[in-house]
Amino acid sequence: MRRVIIVLVLISFFYIGIRGAWAAPIGILSNSSHYYSEIGTAIDKLLGSPYTSSQFTIDYTTASTDPCSSGNTVFAGYDPAVAVGTNSNFEYCNSSDATTSPQFPFQIFTTSFTGYTGDSIPEYNAFSSYNITDNYAFTNELTSGDIQEPPTLYTAPGNAAFGSGAGVEWTLNQSVYCGTDTTLSCLTAANSGVMGWLLYEHPTWNLFDVKAAMRQSGTNWATGYSPSTYGFGVVTATTTNMLTDSQILLQPPEATATTIQNTLGMQITFTVFPFRQTRRVKDVLFEFATTTPGFEENELTLSQIQGLGGEEVMQYMGTTATSTLTPIYMPVNNAHFVWFTADNSTDSLAHFSRIDTYNVLGPISQGGISFASASANNAISTTTSPVFTWKDANGDIGVSKYELYIDGILNRDNIFGTSTTPTSP
Repeated sequence: MRRVIIVLVLISFFYIGIRGAWAAPIGILSNSSHYYSEIGTAIDKLLGSPYTSSQFTIDYTTASTDPCSSGNTVFAGYDPAVAVGTNSNFEYCNSSDATTSPQFPFQIFTTSFTGYTGDSIPEYNAFSSYNITDNYAFTNELTSGDIQEPPTLYTAPGNAAFGSGAGVEWTLNQSVYCGTDTTLSCLTAANSGVMGWLLYEHPTWNLFDVKAAMRQSGTNWATGYSPSTYGFGVVTATTTNMLTDSQILLQPPEATATTIQNTLGMQITFTVFPFRQTRRVKDVLFEFATTTPGFEENELTLSQIQGLGGEEVMQYMGTTATSTLTPIYMPVNNAHFVWFTADNSTDSLAHFSRIDTYNVLGPISQGGISFASASANNAISTTTSPVFTWKDANGDIGVSKYELYIDGILNRDNIFGTSTTPTSP
């Protein structure tokens, strides 16, 4: 007798990693000439000598109707099309205030605008195939709680002149980079120079590796992300530079959870921005139904997460940000959830990112899903091509399709109705 299983599945995703190994020159683009020179000043300080055009290309933009020396701000916010070269409305200027042919795509984009509101899915996905980050001036206007976690695509440094708050990632030593100039514009420009220098010094790193390494060298690393004390704290570039590839620890993905009330109960939907370090293979969601997980400084194994009360719910191997991920399980009440980054497709062999202070989501409740087969369990069929039938899935979880498995082997895929027959007798 053959064993038959009908399984509900969600859409799966493929992973394509982004590797560092970007050859020099490293491209940095400022939105205008405002504090543009501070980018090169920071790099020169770290190199110990003036940078060359074979090491870095640092440009800024102006409106095409203005000369490069005008220094006018040319766009009032984040413009991915400028950084990757698909927007031709601006001219690009070099350190001599002369029009130049820029290097596309740039690896680092930096702007002095305030009004930062955190990562967005369209912006993240516009750059999903590029090795790029956007330095954005952080102000304490975010202390109202709009954003509770550090950004992924963006890099948001802060400084004392503007205070700290939720969303800031780290800060630099003001006396080292900007001295008595306490403007956030100066520090943001200097931060882009620091990140460019680290990318240059470590050609096997991508910019997610750079961000992870900088977080790890912060003064708050051992105690976790703190919105009140500049995120991961004061970052030291020389300490970051000493880290080797194998010493960079995995960072959790940026993730949020929302619950929606419908006629069948509560539905949990997760928004996830993968932190695509070189080691990253997938993101994994764990539910903590009876315990509230606390801060864990180091990477974890599967058995350690289970020992803390975690039970795996789902995996995401995509490289784009999404807000469509919903868990599949029985109803839960006041559970906590944690998204981890993992470096191996096999859970028992994987290292998982730590539990930081910002990536515990909950308590959250959700209703359930029901699925009943109309074909009798353990029934014996007198035909070699039986018709299997079942009731439509009910609940607050979206179902993409059904699959028929026979003896553990996929027999028929992409079933969209509520009955099917085997592909052969």
